Amino acid sequence: MKLFPGESPVSETSDKHLTLTTHRVRYDQRVSGTTQVIGITLDAVSSCGIISKSYPILLLLAVVASGFGALRFQENGDQSMTYGPLAVAAVLVAAYFLSRTMVLAISSPGESIKVSVTGLSQDALVALVEDVEHAKLKYLGKITE
Repeated sequence: MKLFPGESPVSETSDKHLTLTTHRVRYDQRVSGTTQVIGITLDAVSSCGIISKSYPILLLLAVVASGFGALRFQENGDQSMTYGPLAVAAVLVAAYFLSRTMVLAISSPGESIKVSVTGLSQDALVALVEDVEHAKLKYLGKITE
């Protein structure tokens, strides 16, 4: 990324796809078949946050399937009758963990940057949100340091 005069980096993600500077936020990801280069100046940033999504119903269904398997075992005493429901429960638990997502979203009135942040700790994400907020307020002259 080419910096403007007087601009300096503040922070960036470990994969270097998202960069926060004293003047803007830049997302630059180029992978086979897809290119995304999005820049939002700090004065245009309207929101910044962490969005997480999971499907706890999958865990509830896993508990129900396990309970059904235990009930079949108790009624029949045949352990082979419990394998099907327990396998379904295991698949549902795996589906729950594989379907969880967490995204960092930085928005402006015209564009949004949404970055999957798998592998980053919640503390690191909160720090990144705070960095964006701090950089914007400093850029607007609301705080001095």
